[in-house]
Amino acid sequence: EDDHHQHHLPSMKKLFESWAVSKGVATVHLGKPTFTKEAWPYEVEEKDDEARMVEIIEGHFKGIDDLGEALQANDTKLEKTWLTCANIDWPSLTKESLHVGTPIFKQMEQELGIENCWDTDETAMSTTCKAIWAAFLSMIDLQKEFPQGPKFHNAFVSDWGKYPSWFGGAVVPPEPSETMPPQAKVVDPNGMNGFILCDIIRTVLTQSPNQVSTGTCWAVASLGLLSHKGPAKAIKSALRLVWTGRHSSHYPKPCDNIYEMQPGLVPYHDGVGRWFPNTTLPAVRQLVTPCSGNPNDCSRSAFQPAQPLGATFAWYQALISQYSLYGWGSCSPDEQRDTSLTYPGMSFDAFHKLDLRGDSGSAAWACQLLLDPQDGTCELIFNPNACGDIPYENCMRYNLKPFDSNAFSELVGWAEDLADKGLASEIPALAESRGGGYKALWQYIKSFNPTATRLSDVVDAFPGFNFNPTENTQADATWYPSFTEDLLDQTCQFPGIVLTIAGGVLQNANKEVQGGVPRAYF
Repeated sequence: EDDHHQHHLPSMKKLFESWAVSKGVATVHLGKPTFTKEAWPYEVEEKDDEARMVEIIEGHFKGIDDLGEALQANDTKLEKTWLTCANIDWPSLTKESLHVGTPIFKQMEQELGIENCWDTDETAMSTTCKAIWAAFLSMIDLQKEFPQGPKFHNAFVSDWGKYPSWFGGAVVPPEPSETMPPQAKVVDPNGMNGFILCDIIRTVLTQSPNQVSTGTCWAVASLGLLSHKGPAKAIKSALRLVWTGRHSSHYPKPCDNIYEMQPGLVPYHDGVGRWFPNTTLPAVRQLVTPCSGNPNDCSRSAFQPAQPLGATFAWYQALISQYSLYGWGSCSPDEQRDTSLTYPGMSFDAFHKLDLRGDSGSAAWACQLLLDPQDGTCELIFNPNACGDIPYENCMRYNLKPFDSNAFSELVGWAEDLADKGLASEIPALAESRGGGYKALWQYIKSFNPTATRLSDVVDAFPGFNFNPTENTQADATWYPSFTEDLLDQTCQFPGIVLTIAGGVLQNANKEVQGGVPRAYF
């Protein structure tokens, strides 16, 4: 990502604060999320179906309050869960085949130590075993009561492996076509429920959330951290998300378009001669699929899907959509960036409009929503020396801006254009009238200077964007994120950390030289 930051859980907050004061470390307490009916112009309460879904899940998870633990030490591995779960012959089964300890999961249970859960008295079960048991029971009851299936059922429609992901007759696969991305007809939205259980449990227990060819680590990292530190919570959270469409009813409802996407049908090549799906037409096999990560991410993700499917896809798509609402305030395609799939032959213009990448602001926002929404004790830690002569308060405010970097650049470009035309004084009224991200941008500007009436009033406080070419407001700022050995050693003592590494620094350390010294070392 663009910045090098860390976010930690609140378990050792007091110790951390005392250490931070003694070391002079730059931190910020992010405060409670403000997802209230008054703060958001869209629905945040549970609707009847969602409330009932939550009731069923909470009922089966009642008393499972601890974070959980790994079932066995060798579970952790980078696994292609979409291939492993496709080794089960789903088309020969039906949703009525699902039950606790069902033979269809026997290989997974043996491999990951789950079979030991069934040999233990329930009162003596580990927390993670109880969570797996609860997930099975929840799925069985949910599919009985809700024929419309999970909200994210399309995310699990896949033909990427030995067998398709659906029970017999649940899906009519698309005919081979050059039209991208493919779309299947779902006959029974509960037809992927077995694959859903497999995907969630394997992803969490093997700690394998994988962004593959997307630049979405800011959103995927929280699932990785929960899988590592709290597998029981991760299983419950993923199950709730897949069924209700959002991580919590206290969060804004994502935009509806993300529920229609079927990433598991987008063709990809595994590098050894196989295409998935194997019915991919020759003409499609000649097309290039864009990659939204940095160059190193893309090289490492070669011969993998363009985006993940299943629980990981649902997790990051919900966060991206919610974050877009946070900055833009609208689900209208005209007022926010696109969240569609990446696919072979996608045009550069369409790819450029995708809303995938994040930064320190979105990572901190996700930490707050998912890791400590009740008390809001997530902290953002960074080395303020990278800010140069920019005041620390303004540098922090910039790092926590409520927009992804691409959207922010577009909004600022709009403001710059007006300023160049001598219309800076009209920006407030225009931003208010246009609404969405434009209005949010002006409110963000006002956070720097509450008395601002025009853009030029805050130029000196706006790090990284110089609206007045006669002034240089960042002469001493390298803008390369940095950290120190001491900061790293101290921070790594805490129980939950998301470390954001600036890939650009590592890739360009010996390319951009200033005064004979690579800028990355400033």
